[in-house]
Amino acid sequence: MADEALVVRGFETLLSVPGALATPTHQSGDQDQDTMTHSDVEMQVQAFVSGTDPSVSKAMRNLSRKLEDVEHDIAALQRAMHNADEEPPAPPAPSDSVTSG
Repeated sequence: MADEALVVRGFETLLSVPGALATPTHQSGDQDQDTMTHSDVEMQVQAFVSGTDPSVSKAMRNLSRKLEDVEHDIAALQRAMHNADEEPPAPPAPSDSVTSG
């Protein structure tokens, strides 16, 4: 989630700093391919917010998987606690290796 927070911060910066983005030109040769326009950033923000951006969808899948794992672990702990309440623990069996002395 920290990566997504950094992406959000980057989008905020790009959209708020005057002159950070190139203005669209009518001639495609005038603009460097690495230069982003305001509309390019807006499209990326939309994909990020809607979850269609590949990095966001991957993060959401990972988060869902981790949530399922945690829910499974909690359920196992609850079963163990419930079973412990029903049956008192058996006393430990005497060991043959213990000698009295």
